[in-house]
Amino acid sequence: MPWERLKMAQKLTAQQHKAIEGLLMGMKVPAAAQYAGTSERTLYRWRSTPIFYAELDRRTTEMLDDTTRHMTAVMGGAPDILQGFMNSKDVPPAVALAATRIVLDATPKLIEINLIKRRLDELEELYHAAQNSRYAR
Repeated sequence: MPWERLKMAQKLTAQQHKAIEGLLMGMKVPAAAQYAGTSERTLYRWRSTPIFYAELDRRTTEMLDDTTRHMTAVMGGAPDILQGFMNSKDVPPAVALAATRIVLDATPKLIEINLIKRRLDELEELYHAAQNSRYAR
């Protein structure tokens, strides 16, 4: 499945890749369309095609994986930061506690979402393999 998605991504135009880039940067459709040099209507049409959606999904998953790894690395130092700030007289403990709480709350959620996504991808691959072997008979 991942190779199939990469092959499909190669069929997208430079404008479509640019539109995906815009969407991944958080742009809404009008801004992403302008960024890609196309119309909103065209971008909405592209979004409804399996090939465009698959590439947008693949790149979104890639970003989530990167973010999860980064947050996991940051999470490791959070307790030390909390302890350092709580023991410091220079920084209000409420500020340190709030920042550390964000990291500690967000990271497990990202990990859980990422694991669910990977498991779903595996199930979809198994399902498609079963469907393909069924049709090959």
